[in-house]
Parts: sequence; structure tokens; C-alpha cells
Amino acid sequence: MILQGILLLVALVLVPLGLAEVATRILTRALPENGMPAFFGVPLVPYRPEPAQVLAWAERSRASTYVGPDPDLGWSIVPNGRTPDGLYEANAQGARARRDVMYGATPPPGKRRIVTVGDSFTHGDRVSNEESWERQLEGLRADLEVVNFGVPGYGTDQAVLRWRRDAAKLASDVAILGIWPENLCRNLNVIRYFMQPASGFSQKPRFVESERGLAVIGQPVLTGDALARAVTDPFASPLVANDRWAIASDVTPAAWQRLRVARVVATLLRARERRAMRERIYAGTDPSGIALTVAIAAQWTREVAETGAAPRVLLIPQRELLETYPDENSFPLARALREAGLEPIDLGPPMTREVRARGADCCYGPDGHLTVEGNALVARWLLERLAGTLDAAGRS
Repeated sequence: MILQGILLLVALVLVPLGLAEVATRILTRALPENGMPAFFGVPLVPYRPEPAQVLAWAERSRASTYVGPDPDLGWSIVPNGRTPDGLYEANAQGARARRDVMYGATPPPGKRRIVTVGDSFTHGDRVSNEESWERQLEGLRADLEVVNFGVPGYGTDQAVLRWRRDAAKLASDVAILGIWPENLCRNLNVIRYFMQPASGFSQKPRFVESERGLAVIGQPVLTGDALARAVTDPFASPLVANDRWAIASDVTPAAWQRLRVARVVATLLRARERRAMRERIYAGTDPSGIALTVAIAAQWTREVAETGAAPRVLLIPQRELLETYPDENSFPLARALREAGLEPIDLGPPMTREVRARGADCCYGPDGHLTVEGNALVARWLLERLAGTLDAAGRS
């Protein structure tokens, strides 16, 4: 009887476990972006691809017609690029504009020029060129020319480096650095995959603080076999040592991970902890992201001021954080910027009021990017805050 009881207990444990193992293997799919296994779209730990996967991804990325590899920035807009569906288009300068548009070194007579740099919320992901807040801002005042140098996926570091290389060539009256809260996390990242395991394997440069101020590491970016080595053997790479998101428990293979069901459970637990890490960075309880981002914004502000343009830091609200930081000066990054003498244009409070009154669908799409109307609101609110600066530029 005892033996039968033991066998029954073993069966009650092993049979469900076996069924769960079979089910998780059946439901595991390779991610289209990088070929790594995922369970219902959630990438499975360990985040350790094979070199062939990294090289195959790099080959595909080189064939992109709009956002492609860039030796200085990791990736950038392809000059004269266009997406296959025609939604995005760039000119020969790599700015988001019609191909037949070229921006002169100085603004046209009678025009006030605004140059913008930032991530996908500056670029205007999910809307057409004409629906981006830059184009809609132009439509609100006949004397405006707004140049969009935003790039999907950028950190604040990449945006500033792009300003130095590309945007600073164009004299402007106002320069805008768009910051979305997730940039606080991106600014601590070197290999995109370690922070966003559903993405590609790009390496990006980042700023680190040194005795002489901010220094750039990771330029030129790794490519080919060097990139594959850094991604597949991260702890052998001095560069990856500067990546907050190359977390040992996430990238180190273990024998128990041969069980797919164990990998799924571990992945879900790690996803929860990664969300908590982000929340600590947003809140400033982990001060590293805010401290570095403020230092980057301050450096950019000084460089822009030296050109004669008026620098403005624009905080673009993240849908998931609206209710956490709804009020003026409640977002910790906004407070830190003000304490550093930088007065940001924080659109979080007006966006919170709008969403509370009308629902999030008015302003945000399913993926969290701004809708056409959301872009229109950004343009309107931004013009209200820039009107005095633009009028002063017109009188100078």
C-alpha cells in the first residue's frame, strides 16, 4: 500500500508536469525580430543567443529601407529612406520629411526654425509624416519650420549624439530634446537586446560620468563577429560591463532550463522584477537613470546655447505613468531637471487631465504611441509654451 501510494503521488506530480512541458514547448514560438524563443510573445530566459542568430539579424537589419545600422549612433534614419508601406519617409539629410525637402544651413527668410531630436515619440511612430506633432506644429503658425531628427528606439544619449552630428549643422531658433520616461532606462543600456529581449541585437553608445564630466563609450559601435561575441559572451566584454540590463541571472544558462516549463516560470518571475526595476528608476529610488539623464540634458543645453539657439527639454508623457505622476512637479525627472536649473516642458499633467476626461484612446494607440490627436495636443501645448521664445527670436 505504501508503494502504491508513492507511485500514485509520483504520477500525480509527473503527469501534470509532463503535460505542462509538452504544452509549453508547443506554444513556444521564435520571435520574428531576433529568432529567440518566446511564450505568448514573452522572450524566454536565458537571454543568450547563438552567434549565428546575431549575424543573421545583422544581415537583415542592413537591408532595412528606413531605419538602418549607423556606426556612430547604433542605428539611424536612412537618408532618402522610406518604409515599404510609405508611412515614414526621410530626406537626404536623414530628417523625417518628404524626399524633395532640403533644409538650408539657415532658416528661410521670415521663418523661425525649430530642430527636434529624441526617440519614437519625437519621430512620430504610428502616424504619417504630416500627422507628427512637428508637422502639426508647423501648421499652427505660418512662420514656423520644424525639422524632425527623431529616431525610433533612441535613448537621450543617442538623441544628443545625433544633435551633435546632424542637427547642429542647421542653425535654429529653438532646439528641442524630447525625453520619454523609458529613456531613463535606455540611457543605462548598451546592447538593446539585454533591455528589450524581443528586439534586435544593436549596440548603442552611451554616456558615462567621469572626472572630466560626461564621456561617450561604445563608438564606433560593434558590428559583425565583435557584436556577436559581446551578445553571446557578455561577461567577457568590458563594454557590456556598463550595461545595467545585462543581468547575470537573465543571461546565464543553467541545467534546469532544459525544462521548458521551468524557463517559462522563471521568465514570468524575471519579467515582474524587471518591471520593478523600471519603476524604481522612474521613481528615482534607484537614482542612476535620473542622475545620468539630467547630466546629459544639462550638457546638451550648454552646447545648444553656445550655437545661439534656445534649448528646451520636452517631457513626453508615458501612458502607463500618467496616474502615478499626474500633477505639476510630481514626475521625479521633472523635479530633478528643475533643481538642476533646467526648466522642462512637462506635458504629463495636461495629458493626464485629457485622458481622465476622455479616456486613453483619444491620445494613445494600442502600442502606447501617440495617436494623430495625441500628436495634435502635443503640438498645441508646445506652441503655448514656446510662443514667447519664438516671438523674441522674431524681434532679434
